[in-house]
Amino acid sequence: MIIFRSLLIPLKAICMNVLSVAAGLGLLAATCAALGTDVHPLIPLLVFTIVFGLSLDYEVFLVGRIAEHYRATGDHDTAVVEGLRHTARPITLAAAVLATTFAGLLLSHHHDLRQAGFAVAVTIAARCRPPWRTECPLALP
Repeated sequence: MIIFRSLLIPLKAICMNVLSVAAGLGLLAATCAALGTDVHPLIPLLVFTIVFGLSLDYEVFLVGRIAEHYRATGDHDTAVVEGLRHTARPITLAAAVLATTFAGLLLSHHHDLRQAGFAVAVTIAARCRPPWRTECPLALP
């Protein structure tokens, strides 16, 4: 908030995180209901904590790059385009690696780890789809 001198950027980031975590936990709940099992009570907290930390890290990376281009050019549109162009690939590749890593927990013999791995992998995959990535700069003041 202090770095980017905006209250809207962190509020938007929190809203986007809540939406993506809700999508992942909703899919986990539907899957567990179909399998006849219950979701472990700590899984929502664990998923929210992991995804919140990861997505805010990438949000700062993206918005920092946009701010850098804005300071260099003074043009909002060019700054957003260049910021996205320079960060889209690293963010998407990092998300793919993390989603794959957490999906690896599905091979565990522990039911709790399988639930956490599934929920985090689905949430990361949902969060890094192109529409979610472009909503960040679209919501900038």
